Amino acid sequence: MSIHIERNRPRLSLGILGLAFFCVVWGVVYRVETVEQLLVLAGAGVAIALMMSTLFSVPLRSQRPLTQLLKNDMRSFAMAVVGAFVLVLMLAWLDFTLSGVTLLVASLLAKVELRLVGIRSWRAFGLTGAVSSLAVVCAAAVRWGMLQTSGLV
Repeated sequence: MSIHIERNRPRLSLGILGLAFFCVVWGVVYRVETVEQLLVLAGAGVAIALMMSTLFSVPLRSQRPLTQLLKNDMRSFAMAVVGAFVLVLMLAWLDFTLSGVTLLVASLLAKVELRLVGIRSWRAFGLTGAVSSLAVVCAAAVRWGMLQTSGLV
């Protein structure tokens, strides 16, 4: 049994990326009652989408910053304490953490498939940024339409 990957159309992974961003943003904007809050959250969502696109599109040239952090015992201990604190925060805010992990995995899947197809870093950034930003804007637009029809605007 072999897996066939269509080499020239990474539609599925980009669709999953868009759907993941839409669902996560919809969970946030559904609770919004005013247009001003909606605009702020939509702007923040687009900024986060572009940052996540940058995260997986820009290759790391060196592992040097990581090795500098773990160079001596005191820095290693500090990193362990910070890591434990981050773990406690992740467990305390599990719903937020799972949403973030979902978006990271969807972004990584899209990035891997775009690399497999042969799309370069800047074009991959453009595609993933456009798809995720469009999903954020669509979720905000649907909520804005709901606010319009309910008379809360």
